Amino acid sequence: MEIKKYKNNFKHKSNIQAVLDSTYLTSIMPENCNYYLGGGFPTALLFAPRKANSLNMIANDYYSDIDLFFSTKKDFQDAREIFELLRQTPTVRKEIETENAVTYILYVQKKNGALSHFNTIQLVKTYVGTPTEILSTFDIVNARVLYSLKEDTWYFDKRTLAAFASKRLILSTSTPYLDEEDSIFFQLERLSKYAIRYDLELDNQSLYRLINLNKQKPNLSFYKNEKVSLRGYYSVYSKTIQNTFNVWTAFSNLFTDNRHWQKIKPLVKNISKSDNKNAESPF
Repeated sequence: MEIKKYKNNFKHKSNIQAVLDSTYLTSIMPENCNYYLGGGFPTALLFAPRKANSLNMIANDYYSDIDLFFSTKKDFQDAREIFELLRQTPTVRKEIETENAVTYILYVQKKNGALSHFNTIQLVKTYVGTPTEILSTFDIVNARVLYSLKEDTWYFDKRTLAAFASKRLILSTSTPYLDEEDSIFFQLERLSKYAIRYDLELDNQSLYRLINLNKQKPNLSFYKNEKVSLRGYYSVYSKTIQNTFNVWTAFSNLFTDNRHWQKIKPLVKNISKSDNKNAESPF
């Protein structure tokens, strides 16, 4: 993987900074802490629309949490100490800790002291190192984005910007959850979200990978009242299935929205054009 490095000189640099300031992160993080914003949030900083009534906030559904990655274990510990201190105030609440990350809720206070909006902040402790080492673990090339506030510098997989420019959604080679049956749902859900958020279409290589997987496991389903462990990259949650569903049917948009759908159709099972693009959550 080749990494491209850019100074923060994008045309909407001032807006990016305003959005960052609105999260309250820039106010609480230690100046000497070398950390990176990674994945969905910095991707949204660059590419997502802003709210119509508040241009300093990203439109809804373009990211779910803010992941912070660190150069060293010490940087992680420094950040953690700040969040633990702030737990004594109304601005921070601890959600969960796993072997991979610590998750906090960070509230933003208005000038009158009232709590405004909040963000879910994940301090990732599993993947520590250089931008190349961190980005190599990301499953979607379009999300292989890091931003260092300390350096005021962006790091990308060299394919990331071209992928957005060509409206392509690309799987990386780091996709462990395509190899584990219980986690295929998680991987397809992530792909589907990115496809819908940014109006992207799977590139040919990624599409072929999913077609082959569909051939191997066409009837992969979850069943009503079944208890499953839903895996994220930094946590595992136990959930109960509300409605029986086929995984491929749930995320049919990855195939049916492709310009080559008529050629794809004979190659896949349990997928049709009439399937809902946005399946209701089965949990």
